Amino acid sequence: MSVKCNYSSIYYPLLRNQLLTDPNGFKDFINNHFINPDEVYRTFVSGVNTNSTPTSVFNIQAVSSRIGVEFPQEVTSPQQYYIGNARQYNRMIDNAAKRLIALSVFDINTDSFIDANAIVGSYSNLNNGIFKYKLELLSNLSSFMGKSIPELYVTSDPTQTIKIFENTIEEYAAYIRNSELTQDQAFFNAFNSYVTLTSFDDILKLYTPFIEVKPEFKKSSSYSIDRYIYNGPNVTHYTGFSNNEFMGSEEAVSDLAKILLSYFPEVNSEGEVINNTSISLSGFNSTLSKVKLFTEETLDPDVTNELKKGANANMNIVINKYLQVLNSKALPPEHITYLQNKLRGIQKFIYSDNMAPQIKQMFTNLMSKTVLSSYISYSTDPISNNLTSKNLTDRPVSIERFGIVDVVKAASNY
Repeated sequence: MSVKCNYSSIYYPLLRNQLLTDPNGFKDFINNHFINPDEVYRTFVSGVNTNSTPTSVFNIQAVSSRIGVEFPQEVTSPQQYYIGNARQYNRMIDNAAKRLIALSVFDINTDSFIDANAIVGSYSNLNNGIFKYKLELLSNLSSFMGKSIPELYVTSDPTQTIKIFENTIEEYAAYIRNSELTQDQAFFNAFNSYVTLTSFDDILKLYTPFIEVKPEFKKSSSYSIDRYIYNGPNVTHYTGFSNNEFMGSEEAVSDLAKILLSYFPEVNSEGEVINNTSISLSGFNSTLSKVKLFTEETLDPDVTNELKKGANANMNIVINKYLQVLNSKALPPEHITYLQNKLRGIQKFIYSDNMAPQIKQMFTNLMSKTVLSSYISYSTDPISNNLTSKNLTDRPVSIERFGIVDVVKAASNY
């Protein structure tokens, strides 16, 4: 395996060509070659057109020195609103995806799984939640214009509700086209709400495909109340893993695990959530592979006794033991902080007392399938003159050995 590296602008032409020629293999390519694959992926999918035929490039810009902004003539993707502004696109997507996961899978504020399709009143939990979410977004538009919208409820007249949504959105679009505006945070809060509302179904397909439009609503207004259905994994009775011992962690991980890992944030030393972060699948694998290596090397009876329980092991005990020895490891301080933040997030959300035992078991099984990356170098041994292969982590030890040998040789000459 080759050494992974940090992204820099010198790799831009290579990655842009890779994304355009092989979009399906792009994520695997950056996972294999970069230390920060999630960040690189978000940067490129936010700013590079992956279609085989050119589409219009849109940037929020003034149509004159005095008034407004212009919109792309034909919108085929929410990304078209943010070319050149990946930060705001990522913020919009991150907020939308996390809110939708909270409405359909797991609510981080209550530490509880959601029965999305359960009917409450006239509509499902999912559709009740999405209606309230869209209403919040619509209120952001009207507030930005200094106006208010009539009170709306799921029980309001559907035709009237749709009309209010459509009229407010149209009014907002005209307002920012014909007004002199400062593109500050208030502007983007409203603008991101506008893009989320007008691209809602596209966002579902791209980032939360487990929420789908019901077949009978395919041709209806996107502001219809009973429009969506949850078709994701059953979070009440779910194990999510194959028994195939030869299957790698990427293949074995369940859809539910991927969803949760993209949703659960990191936690700092004060026990507070770190905003705009996620544990992520790659973060989970890299972090827990080190914990797994620790369990294979330690003689601590608390750890060895816990591991005998298999998938029912109390992983908080194991992770706490690893955290205790982490500061003594010869690692850069920033890497130690990275591991600590990930592990605290894993403890707080995955291995919390409120998490269902089946879900804890699912992630413990995932940890057992992780494999620590090994970076191999080839060189000529200066003593034997033979070609040897070494793990790069062995190099500092070898350098020290050669230094000692040189000192001994020098001393023997006197």
